[in-house]
Amino acid sequence: SMALTVILTRAGLGLDPVALKRLSLVVLRLAFCPSIAEALVDGVAAHLILGFPWTWSFLLATVIQNKHTCLLFSSDLVWTLFKGPLEAVVGIIVGSLGGLVLWYLPQKSSKNLVLFRSVMLIGGGMLTIFGSKAVKWSGSGPLGCLSLAFVAAYGWREDYRDTGRKNPVEDVTGVLWMVFQPLLFGLIGAAVDISSLDPNTVGLGIAVLFMGLTVRLIVAFLTVLRTDLNLKERFFIPCSWFPKATVQAAIGAIAYDTAIDKGATELVPLGKKQQLEDAI
Repeated sequence: SMALTVILTRAGLGLDPVALKRLSLVVLRLAFCPSIAEALVDGVAAHLILGFPWTWSFLLATVIQNKHTCLLFSSDLVWTLFKGPLEAVVGIIVGSLGGLVLWYLPQKSSKNLVLFRSVMLIGGGMLTIFGSKAVKWSGSGPLGCLSLAFVAAYGWREDYRDTGRKNPVEDVTGVLWMVFQPLLFGLIGAAVDISSLDPNTVGLGIAVLFMGLTVRLIVAFLTVLRTDLNLKERFFIPCSWFPKATVQAAIGAIAYDTAIDKGATELVPLGKKQQLEDAI
């Protein structure tokens, strides 16, 4: 979770509001079209190829899309469907308000301005991530952390616009990522039990991922056809989204752990199978 905080903070600091405004429709299309297409293909493929129930198949599809959903274990399906978008809105609002606070705190006259801003930014991001989990609205945390960094960086731009330098807080988050990156990958690698991998599951899992990624590449390329991007840039966008690794492997085990916690013995084998599928 701490590594996720650093990742999202770096992403929020690096967003260019001018470019986002200029390419708002393109960004909106890219945010939804490739992901929805891939999720649909992954969900159907997981059902037909891996033999997952439909609900578990689309649970797997959302994990591959870097989304965490507790739809499978919810007693109120309607509330769960509405809760997802509501969590996103709440996360953006809370994060934006936190970013506005960081425009004024700490004072610009502080001798250790960069240090204080970095500590408050990372601390605020951790508060959104861990706080959202504490109140069982985990979907709000990531968007809150991202919005916090984006809004804060937007207000800090005036301090560095005339100097031609980038925001020094970005350098601080870069150093933090150097620390957390090997820890994150090391912990995930240690959690994978190679001896328990079923060769058939590995092969079928690769097939499911390949089918979904192929559709995602095609849809992403088509989404940016009528834009100012040149041909190389249009190819770069879908290829840059091709990797699947850290987040999926980290949250894939949640389904397995939840099945155990809920005492759903019939779902434990599926949870273990999904965990291995995400580890691939």
